[in-house]
Amino acid sequence: MRIWNDADCEDRVTRLAERSADLGSKRRGWFAVRTNPRCEMMAFDGLERMGFEPWMPLCRRHVRRRYTKSRRTVLRPVLTGYLFVRMPVDKQGFTMAKSVNGVREVLGLKERGLKPLPGEEVERYRHFAESGVFDEARAKAHWRRNADHSGEVYTAGDSVRVKDGPYAGMKVVFGGYTSRQSAKIMLELFGMLRPVEIDPAALSGAN
Repeated sequence: MRIWNDADCEDRVTRLAERSADLGSKRRGWFAVRTNPRCEMMAFDGLERMGFEPWMPLCRRHVRRRYTKSRRTVLRPVLTGYLFVRMPVDKQGFTMAKSVNGVREVLGLKERGLKPLPGEEVERYRHFAESGVFDEARAKAHWRRNADHSGEVYTAGDSVRVKDGPYAGMKVVFGGYTSRQSAKIMLELFGMLRPVEIDPAALSGAN
């Protein structure tokens, strides 16, 4: 998977701002785009070249270099394999977006036409991304400070509730532990269940 730095993100934000004046007068809406494996950035660039407005929530994560074992902070997609795009709500725009390299499918084609995502759903992700909620180190520190340290242990398939963070209040299915400080939950995103990594300290038993 490609790793981004802050300069990459700032450059793309600048290009989007410069291009905003050239957007057509057609009604536009936000759609979720599913990408091929490890092709988020390829799809992002292709959609941008088409004149659309792609956006992808990113998070800062700490990774360890394979050989030196040193740690560094990198930017990676919050929703692996997905991004958002604002484009005309018509079949032509839909077809153009599907033809972009790296795009597997554009979600939103219904029997009665195209159905964009609710604007508030995208804005929610924007708000959390801008406030740093998705940043791994910050989130873990927050969850550890506010954890009740009850030692509660869950098993795969348990129904649990998220206490804190961007998914606070949601009732989800526990998917299992990936490490002592990491677990996966099954979260419904865009009409399908997706595994999302989370700190176990942010979970509580569903009542």
